Amino acid sequence: MSVLSFCGGRRPRVDSDLKAMVSRYSRFAGVVAVLALFLSVISTPILANTANFGSEVISGPSNMTLPVEVSAPTMGHPAAILTIPVPISVQSVTGDNIIAFQFNILYDPAMMNPFGPNFGCSTAGTISAAAGQSATCNVIIGEEGRLRVSVSGANALNGMGPVLNVTFQRVVAAPPPWSSPLTFEPGTVFFFRGGPMAGPVPVNVTNGQVTLLPPTSATAAISGRVTTSTGRGVQNAIMTITGGGLTSPRSARTGSFGYFSIDDLLVGETYVVTVNSKRYAFQTPSRIISLTDSVTDADFVADPEQ
Repeated sequence: MSVLSFCGGRRPRVDSDLKAMVSRYSRFAGVVAVLALFLSVISTPILANTANFGSEVISGPSNMTLPVEVSAPTMGHPAAILTIPVPISVQSVTGDNIIAFQFNILYDPAMMNPFGPNFGCSTAGTISAAAGQSATCNVIIGEEGRLRVSVSGANALNGMGPVLNVTFQRVVAAPPPWSSPLTFEPGTVFFFRGGPMAGPVPVNVTNGQVTLLPPTSATAAISGRVTTSTGRGVQNAIMTITGGGLTSPRSARTGSFGYFSIDDLLVGETYVVTVNSKRYAFQTPSRIISLTDSVTDADFVADPEQ
């Protein structure tokens, strides 16, 4: 007897039943796969860009803080004075929990080079030192013109102002125009936050420049900072220097961090430095300075606001 006869002349439905079963299983497996993908997405933490600090990769949420503002100065310096102090500063980082930072600073090695221990780097007198942070700097042979900087410590930065001082020494035979950029190398500037939200934070940079002033007689500079009673820099204060051998007053405006510098003043003279601000008053608005070398601490503090 044939198979068809045994089945009553009809083809068995095994094939169609099997196809239906496979179709239902495929739809079920597809739903399971989509659900698994959704669960994996919502359970994965969202990370910001990572940055390599030393040997450890640190990452964190991308919306951690407003950008850190870090700047190098634009300054003149008498060519007669070999050493050139360069402060690297930040705007207020209070509450940002910054425990480390790193960057490369580019300069012209034909005009000046880092000078002194630790390639001229020091945190002494900065908000980094106040937080117990120390610096490690290096210039690799064959990479003259690139100063590598890393600063770290157990405590977070607090306040605003210099975070690093770098001492350069000018090249005696440096050719005119005697200027060097102070440029933060793109892709190397990282500030790191500690704590539960550890990771890199956004950074804005302001590059600077050092210009050597032509030698005359022995000259020096008077520089300093104007701050409020709470320590914030006073911008656009007018600094005026009179006296000495000046035939007319010399003036300069303070920058965004409150710093000023007036250069090319004859050594051996006595000058009067006066501050004037439209917004702030000063109990002691003038200082008398007998100039024997460059002065870097001609600082003024405004009276508390009423």
